[in-house]
Amino acid sequence: MIVVILFIGGIQLIGIGAVGEYVGRIFVTQNARPQFTVKEIRRGRGTENQDAGVSNRVSGVVHLTSFGINQE
Repeated sequence: MIVVILFIGGIQLIGIGAVGEYVGRIFVTQNARPQFTVKEIRRGRGTENQDAGVSNRVSGVVHLTSFGINQE
């Protein structure tokens, strides 16, 4: 009896999680503004301190700002 109850409870939790994912994706797509904006881009010098065998990459730091959270 306990196994049956736990199994049915697990199925219910999986169903609630699937519905939550579905509603969350609808909310993100129907929202008129983007989820994140780039607040600041910092680029470093990618070629000065690298060896000849290392590819030429630009090292950068991107700060993302979420709307409504951590706004200064």
